[in-house]
Amino acid sequence: MNLEWFCKEIVNQGLEDLNRLVAEIAPSKDDPLFIPHLGGRVCPGQPYLRGAWLGLNWKHTAGHLYKAVLEGVALEYGIYMQILKMLYPHFRPTDIRITGGGEKSLAWNQMKADVLGIPVRQVQRKEGAPLGSALLAGFGVGIITNLTEAARQWIAMGSITPPTSAMHTFYQQRVAQYTDYMNALNHISEQYKE
Repeated sequence: MNLEWFCKEIVNQGLEDLNRLVAEIAPSKDDPLFIPHLGGRVCPGQPYLRGAWLGLNWKHTAGHLYKAVLEGVALEYGIYMQILKMLYPHFRPTDIRITGGGEKSLAWNQMKADVLGIPVRQVQRKEGAPLGSALLAGFGVGIITNLTEAARQWIAMGSITPPTSAMHTFYQQRVAQYTDYMNALNHISEQYKE
């Protein structure tokens, strides 16, 4: 939703044009951060938190703002990964699989891989959640007897975006900075809620 909002309300440009702009911007500590919670945060529940760009300066362009929107989602994934590893110390994911419109952005896939430190794999089928629901429904009513095998038959994998170790280190610092900003904004939002 944030991508559509940005394209329509902020720059009136298409995703392909914006993705080209992002591909030309090398990651930097000076890049702005974007808190993507325009309607509150769900996990953990922070209903009064609102979105924001932070760290803007005169050199930042629409491309930097869009990159920050993409990065904000990837940084959230980084927080979720930290939580999973804390809850399940032996958890060692081998990849993350993506589908839908966002998987078409090579720059965004690279951000996700670098933040998480694991490869990002595109799923060739575009049905996403409905396909998963159909698999589970078929399994639930007995049409599908082996869920793992059915998923392998139904879902073909696309290209793989491997992480870059130097960028993973860079993004771990960005996750910490993002978390601090988000917690500060949430604290302020809680104070001024209606």
